[in-house]
Formats: sequence, structure tokens, C-alpha cells
Amino acid sequence: MIVIADSGSTKTDWLICGENPANGEKEIRLSSMGLNPYHLTVEKIMTTVEETFADVETSEISKVFFYGAGCNSTELNAVLYNALTNVFSKSSVEIHSDIEGAARALFGRKKGIAVILGTGSNTVVYDGYKIVEGIQSLGYILGDEGSGAAIGKSLLQMYFHGKMEAALKADFEKDFALDLKSVLLSVYKKPGPNRYLASFAIFAGKHAGEPSIAAMLDDIFEEYFKIQLLPLARKYHYPLGVVGSIGHHFSNIFAAKADKYGFELMQILKKPVEKLKEYHLNEL
Repeated sequence: MIVIADSGSTKTDWLICGENPANGEKEIRLSSMGLNPYHLTVEKIMTTVEETFADVETSEISKVFFYGAGCNSTELNAVLYNALTNVFSKSSVEIHSDIEGAARALFGRKKGIAVILGTGSNTVVYDGYKIVEGIQSLGYILGDEGSGAAIGKSLLQMYFHGKMEAALKADFEKDFALDLKSVLLSVYKKPGPNRYLASFAIFAGKHAGEPSIAAMLDDIFEEYFKIQLLPLARKYHYPLGVVGSIGHHFSNIFAAKADKYGFELMQILKKPVEKLKEYHLNEL
């Protein structure tokens, strides 16, 4: 059996499947909190994975392929590797970045520009085997253009700056009982501020037809294309693919921007784990 994990900042999707699909082994799907090593200790990751796999016989798992947000340095990858090898003691464990997982899921062994639009954002050029170039990710404060966190931040700015129409403001206050003090506490003091900001993106999706929200979303995705995509597109004329909940829920806006700038948009995947299963079963 093999395990494939796709971990964002908010949630981890786990898929357990047989190495040989012809044997008809039952697939198992599990979920846990996001396991970003930038924010979590080895002990916290171990505890979370042990609880998630409490009803699974981990000794039967031969390989673990983990793709995660924050897995972008030897030091951070070691945090996850140490945690996972303690839980899956009889398995080989590979740690990869979430953007490498997105590229493999979207393009397999073909060339493309891979995009993650979820809680955060990331964009890279993939040559069918490895990532050859990318735009430096600066996180939710300095970067993450086009992400759920960026949408949530703009929505909160609209609300507290008094730029929402009366009916829209009333709907917002019905969904979120907010005061400035609690918002600032959640953003600057509490754990997971990027996830907190991204939680407001659902409201933007529900009200995307409102003029002020539509204009805000247009600005958000315009900024993403100009900062992250267009610099790469000038050098690489590859097709484009997107992974992530924000890309999925705002696919019409993203597709319109892609068409505006002349991109060949191949596909938008809400979650990459099924395509990663195909990739790894083909590679075994």
C-alpha cells in the first residue's frame, strides 16, 4: 500500500491505495489539519498523523509521498520527515513541496506553468521532471497575490473602511460578528492568521455578483497575473494549470484573465490528490 498526502495550510488530504490497482485493494481517504512545518513541531505533526491513522494498519504501508505547504527547505522538510518516519516506521518517506505536487498532478511528464491558488499562492515553471523557475513566495503579509488570504484581507479592508454597500454590509455582519479588536488579535497574535483571513473568501464567492466585490476580485486576480504569471510567461510559452480551492471557486474570473493575457488554460483542479495517485501508480 502507498500513501499520498496533499497538505495545504488549512487541510491535509490523505489517500491510501494499493501499488497494484488490478488487485482491487480498497482505497481509504482521510483528512486532517494542514501540516505546515513552518508553524508546527515534530511532536504536533506526529500526534496529528497518529490520530488520523488510528484505524489504519500502518505496517502495511510501503511508501509515503507527502506534498506540503512550507516544504521548501532542507530544514523544514526534516521536521516532516522525522515526524512521518516515526509514524510510518516500515515505510519509505518522500517529502515534496505542494507546488511540485501541483505540477505533477496537472502535467504529469509534460511541460507547463503550475499555479496554486488556495489559502496562499505559488507559481512555477515545470519541465516535466522538475521545477526550473518560480516566483519567490513572500507569504500572506508580503505576497500570496490571488490567494484566499489576499481576498480576505481586501474584504476586511472594505468593511472597516466603510466601502461596502449597505445591504452587503448587513449580510457581512450577519455572517461574521466582528469588531476591529478581535480581527487584529486574530491577524497579529493568534495562530494561523493566513487561514483566518482566507476564511472570509467564502463570503466573496457568495457575493461575487455585487459590484464592489466583483471589482475587488478583478483587482485581486489582475495583481496576481501581473506579479506572478506574466514575468514567467515572457520567458516560457507553456500551458497553464491551476490547483486549489480559490482557483476552483473563482475559475470564471481566472479563466477570463487567462484569456485576456493569451494563456492556454489546460485545467483547474480543486484538489490534486487523485491526479497524484495516477502519477505515482504510473511511476511505480
